[in-house]
Amino acid sequence: SVTMAICNLLNSRIVMRLGTRLISHGALSLMILVSLVHLFAIEVGFETLVSFAVFQALTLGCFGLATSNFSAMAMENMGRIAGTASSVQGFLSVTIGAVFGALIGQAFNGTTVPLVGGFLLAGLAALLSILVTERGRLFRPASTAPVRA
Repeated sequence: SVTMAICNLLNSRIVMRLGTRLISHGALSLMILVSLVHLFAIEVGFETLVSFAVFQALTLGCFGLATSNFSAMAMENMGRIAGTASSVQGFLSVTIGAVFGALIGQAFNGTTVPLVGGFLLAGLAALLSILVTERGRLFRPASTAPVRA
């Protein structure tokens, strides 16, 4: 959680310069990469308490950057219905997260592989969702045309 707090502080300093899309897409991509490297480290027997803590700190820092910016982007064009949209977004985030967490919990086998694999699969699912909804457009700003709510 310390890493998430640091990353959110960093985000407040760079978001106006880089934009929410660049930061969120970059953070998600880095989270996927960190999860892949972490899985590799587990497979080759490098997993220790210290390496686990470092990998999880990096993963959760990326998660914090990605989710805060994706949430902000989701609210950009909501206008008068922002309160309702925020409630729906919160409900879906918690519900989908709980289902995904339950699946990861059921896969627990006494190792950290299900947790790390869950981060990887969640990251890949999010990336696929972005590729579909943004029509393959990663790391690019959105159109500047306003949308009426």
